[in-house]
Amino acid sequence: MEPEPERDEAGPAEGRGPGRIDDVMVKDPQCGTYFARRDGVALRHAERELLFCSRECRDQYLAAHSPPRD
Repeated sequence: MEPEPERDEAGPAEGRGPGRIDDVMVKDPQCGTYFARRDGVALRHAERELLFCSRECRDQYLAAHSPPRD
């Protein structure tokens, strides 16, 4: 008998498996790092939806792109 092929723990029902895209990579607008979209930190700023690799990058972006406080 031939051994059974290895199977991924999460099969097609969970959205993973052969020929399936699990997630997409996006680029952090602050530091330029690519990361999985599902791991991103979201921010709505100036009518745009942005994703960051971390809260730190999100906060740095906000500090650099927000009007100064009086």
